[in-house]
Amino acid sequence: MKSHPSESDWETGVKLGYLLGLDVDVLNGAGEVARLEKQRRAIKGVIKEGAIGHLNLDEADLRAKLAGLRRQRDRMRQSLQDFQVDEAYGAHQRIADSHSAEIREINDESLGLERRARDLARAIETDVASNNASLLSDKLEKTYAEINLVLPEMVSRRFEEVAAFHASVVRNRRTFLEDELRLALSRLVELAQRRTDLDRRRAEILVLLQDSVALDTFLDAQRSLAELEAGVAETERRLESAMAVGKIDTTVQTVTANTVASVRAEVQDRADSLERPISLFSELGQEIYKDRSARLLISTSPKGVFQVRPEIDGDASDGIKGVATFLLDMVCLIRALEIGRAPRILVHDSHLFDAVDHRQVASCLNIGARLADEHGFQYIVTMNSDFLKSVESEGAFSRDDYLVDTVITDATENGGIFGFKFV
Repeated sequence: MKSHPSESDWETGVKLGYLLGLDVDVLNGAGEVARLEKQRRAIKGVIKEGAIGHLNLDEADLRAKLAGLRRQRDRMRQSLQDFQVDEAYGAHQRIADSHSAEIREINDESLGLERRARDLARAIETDVASNNASLLSDKLEKTYAEINLVLPEMVSRRFEEVAAFHASVVRNRRTFLEDELRLALSRLVELAQRRTDLDRRRAEILVLLQDSVALDTFLDAQRSLAELEAGVAETERRLESAMAVGKIDTTVQTVTANTVASVRAEVQDRADSLERPISLFSELGQEIYKDRSARLLISTSPKGVFQVRPEIDGDASDGIKGVATFLLDMVCLIRALEIGRAPRILVHDSHLFDAVDHRQVASCLNIGARLADEHGFQYIVTMNSDFLKSVESEGAFSRDDYLVDTVITDATENGGIFGFKFV
């Protein structure tokens, strides 16, 4: 049924529908469906092969990603609007860092001084407790009395001299310790004051830093905003592409449904006019095959293609297919002649009948001759003379009734076809 192997089904349907009297504009809708299907397959094929692997077709995922990027972008925009650029930001930061380092050093030194002050205070208390000479003298006499000895006067005097010397040493040590403690406490006071001043100055700088940003930081923020803007734009384009691909599916479904409905309605509207070629196909089939049933099936495919299927019961051999094609051509030509959609000529090459039984070929030639006479068209069959003789001998057909005066031969020097000779 195709005029060329590359011909699509919908194109074949349009041609047959034209011959059978249907509206070509309606039948052409299947071509739009095929074009959209081809586009969809091409796009999805390219995506599947990874040529545009970055294209994400998940619309929900892209919308969520786009919402997040837009939120980040808006926050960055607001932050940039609130920024106060301080070109000396770096110097302020270094000063604040220096103050923090000095405060840490002061804290370390203060901790050491506090420990030293506690040690000095404990040492002073210990020296005071150990400097009671009269108590020591009483303990010494009591000890001698317990062993029934009388403390010599000379020993007592020597002990008093040692105690006086020890008291002098303790007083000197206490004076030294008190001086050291006083210096430590004084240094602690100085460090506390210094720490307070540094902390106040650092707090002032930190407030300044909090209210402003460095120029480099501002420029980095601007670059980040530009990247976010680019990301938003790219995601928007991807979402549009995904929606376009998704829209193709919806469009294909819509166009297909409309086309199927239109073609079915057209076939229904032309049911009366289609009945004639359908019944003629069956009648002619019965004339050729007495034991087989012939049917011309007209339908609409799920893609809206107008389908015409000639069928003859049997083993679907090439011979039966050849006869089915012959019948289809005949009924289509007759219907087209009735509505003025075809020239009054039909040509068949002998190849159509190569696999057909000679008796069926004879029947086909007789039918063609009869219908040509009844409907006023010329039926031409190209056939080798030896094949024609077999047809005549086995079937009820005679060429004598259809001879023409013009004889085409290359047996003589002036013979040939259109001036050409074949060697």
